[in-house]
Amino acid sequence: MELSKPDRIWNRAALESGGEHALEGDRALADLLFFHGMTMNGGLGHAFDVLSDREISAAIEGFRFFGFSKIAQFLERVATLPEEEQEELSADYEVSSDSQLIDAFTAVLLSRPEAFAQIQD
Repeated sequence: MELSKPDRIWNRAALESGGEHALEGDRALADLLFFHGMTMNGGLGHAFDVLSDREISAAIEGFRFFGFSKIAQFLERVATLPEEEQEELSADYEVSSDSQLIDAFTAVLLSRPEAFAQIQD
C-alpha cells in the first residue's frame, strides 16, 4: 500500500529532517516533531536539557508556523526556567496527542502546499 502525499511529507520530516530540498513547511514540521518527540519521551526538562538553543528556537517557530502560538509562548517562558521547574510543567505542554499535530499539518498543507517540497518518486 502506497502512502499518501501528506504521510510521505510527514515521514520525510520525522525521518529525514525535512529532506534534502526542505522548504519552510518541511523544516517547521521537522523541528516541531523533533522537539515533540524529545518531550514525549523524557519530558520538558529533558527536551530543554538535550536540545541546543537553536533547536529549541526552531521548534518554537515550528509551533508558530502550524498555528500553535499558545504553545510557542508557553515554551518561550519555560525555556528560561531551571530544568526542575521545566519538568514540573510537562503536564502543561498542551499537545495531548499526535492527532493535534497531524490536523494542523494537514490544514497548512492544504492551504499552503508551496511551503513543502515536492515528493520525489
